[in-house]
Amino acid sequence: MQPETRYAKNGDVNIAYQVVGDGPPDLVAVDVISHIELGWEIPSQARFFTRLASICRLFRVNQRGTGMSDRDVGLPTLETRMDDIRAVLDAVGSQRAVLFGLGDASPLSVLFAATYPERTAGLILMNASPRFVKSPSLSWLPTREETQRRADDFERRWGDPAFASEVIGMTNPSAPEEELQSIARVFRLSVSPGAAAAYIRMNIDVDVCDVLPLVRVPTLVMHRKDGGGWDSRSGRYLAEHIPGARFVELPGADFSPGLGDQELLFAELESFLAGVVAGTHPEVEPDRVLATVLFSDIVGSSERAATLGDRAWRELLLRHHELVRRQL
Repeated sequence: MQPETRYAKNGDVNIAYQVVGDGPPDLVAVDVISHIELGWEIPSQARFFTRLASICRLFRVNQRGTGMSDRDVGLPTLETRMDDIRAVLDAVGSQRAVLFGLGDASPLSVLFAATYPERTAGLILMNASPRFVKSPSLSWLPTREETQRRADDFERRWGDPAFASEVIGMTNPSAPEEELQSIARVFRLSVSPGAAAAYIRMNIDVDVCDVLPLVRVPTLVMHRKDGGGWDSRSGRYLAEHIPGARFVELPGADFSPGLGDQELLFAELESFLAGVVAGTHPEVEPDRVLATVLFSDIVGSSERAATLGDRAWRELLLRHHELVRRQL
């Protein structure tokens, strides 16, 4: 039986999510372009998520702008998309969860883990990269111009079913032909042509390389050896720069976790999640944290203080601080 789709409100945007399984632990699966309802019609995805939900309480989430979540959301920042995870956790009453970031959903998972370590029980990154255009440190990635051309190509050819099958087939070579058609159909129904192109352009400037050393939660990085959508060197880079992270190279070339060898994949997942529940992963002591300093200036404060007097002014300041803290 397909799970019920629910919604978490973050500002004016509705974020679609589903809850499957009982846990512990809680696990948030942040997907790429997808549709959390239609995805259950794809046999490999249904098998993967059903098995995953047998070892955790699984929260499946559609990113804003995709699938069942609100579509017309402009070009949200990485911080805004990250905060959608917090909104889902609040909606389901989860205090701490493991994050499973797949592909280009991995940077927002990394940023969440660094920003909210008290709410992150662990971090799993699969077929992931800290950025998606070429830089001196990640010279194997496509250039900005190549990525822009890819976005233009998506917008121009998105309505052609053959194009979606071609894109899916290139990154999931072991998918049977019949299933390939189903994946391509769901892919096309998850976003419009303009939204597909905007999704790619949105990720052009995403870069969490400087955030990686700030992640202080147990981390498992897995990458398919022969592809997985992104070069496996990106996965190694993530593991080398996240303190205490473990890198596992899996056989095959499929981007979708539901395709390819499932036994090795689940052996790693089960071992990692069991360690999270038991608290046996080595602790990484934080030496830096992400924080925000808010400075507020009360206009005309000197004149107001002189008018009210010291005692009344102090009481007014206390009320001001309480209101600000309540909003934060």
